[in-house]
Formats: sequence, C-alpha cells, structure tokens
Amino acid sequence: MAQPMTSFITGSLFFTLLPIAVSLAIIFVVLTGIGYYQERKHKKRQSPLTSKLLRSPGYTLIKDADDVSMDIVANMFGIWIFPVLIYSSHISSSYFANSPETTSRILINVIAVIAVEAFLVRKIIQLGDKRKRLREGYEAESAVGSELNHLMLDGARVFHDLQAENFNLDHVIVSTKGVFCVETKSRVKYFEVDAKPVSYTHLRAHE
Repeated sequence: MAQPMTSFITGSLFFTLLPIAVSLAIIFVVLTGIGYYQERKHKKRQSPLTSKLLRSPGYTLIKDADDVSMDIVANMFGIWIFPVLIYSSHISSSYFANSPETTSRILINVIAVIAVEAFLVRKIIQLGDKRKRLREGYEAESAVGSELNHLMLDGARVFHDLQAENFNLDHVIVSTKGVFCVETKSRVKYFEVDAKPVSYTHLRAHE
C-alpha cells in the first residue's frame, strides 16, 4: 500500500512541477539565445580604436547607472513572471494532482504573490532612486569637467575619472603650478510653490 501511495505522490509532484520547469526552461533558452546572439554580433565587429582612450567626466557613474537600469529591467521581469509561475503551479496542482480548491490554498498563493510583488516593487523604487542619484552625479561631474577642460588652453593637462584600487579620482589637473585633485559633489534643490529662483554666477576655473 505504501508503494502505490509513494508513486502517486511522486507522480503528482512531477505533474505539478512540470509546467513550471518547462516555463523556466523556455525563459532560460530564450535569454541564453539572445545573449549568445549579442555576443557573436559584438565579436564580429572590430573597433576602429587601436588604443584605450582616456575616460570622460563621470564615466564610472553613467556606467553604474546603466547597470542599475539592467537590474530594474530584471526586477520588472520578475514582477511579470512570478504570478504566472504561481498560477501555473496552482492550476497544475488542481488538474494533475487533484488538489482541492480550498480557501487556505488560494489564500496562501495570493499572499505569496502579494509579498513577492511588494518586495520587487520596493526594490525597483530603490534602484530607481539610486539611478537618479548616479545620473545627477554624472551631470555634476560633466559640468565640472567641462569647466576644468578650459585649463588645457593654458597648457595644463586634465584627466577625469582616474581609477585607483578601491576608489576613483573625479578630476586631476597637472600644471606648472602643481598637481590638483578635484572631487565633485552635488545636491538637488526641489522646486517649491513659493520658492524664489536661484541665482548664481558662472565661474571659470583658473590655475
């Protein structure tokens, strides 16, 4: 009696997990195929550049912002696919494993979907805020870098986004007066209804 019951449970579990496994396999094959195609397409193209170029202002920040954008897309994909997997698991259990449609079973699935969706939405909001800060930092470094580049008219050398072991230097100026390191920080002012317009003086950087 134990063996038929074990076989029934194993078969029920197999038919329950089969649609989920097939769905995940299809997604994996599609994403792998897209990645392989993009990689082969990239390898077929030869860059006309024969040497490594100097970095532009804020290069690391905009690269990090692009990586965060990819994380946002991945989490948005999770928001779409997770309810589908839960629903397919529920339907498979009902039709293949003959699981009864109880209120507790439905409620557990609904709570699981709501919990995971809320987590993913919160994650996307956090990533969106992080991407916004990175882009604001990039805009600030680009603005400062554009001003510092004028020093090259006076014979100075200006470098941007120099990489060290665990940190980077936003701007480095090498001139006859010495070597200067410039760190860029920015803050965002939010608009208010009765706020007065901000006035500022456009400054040029000089040695």
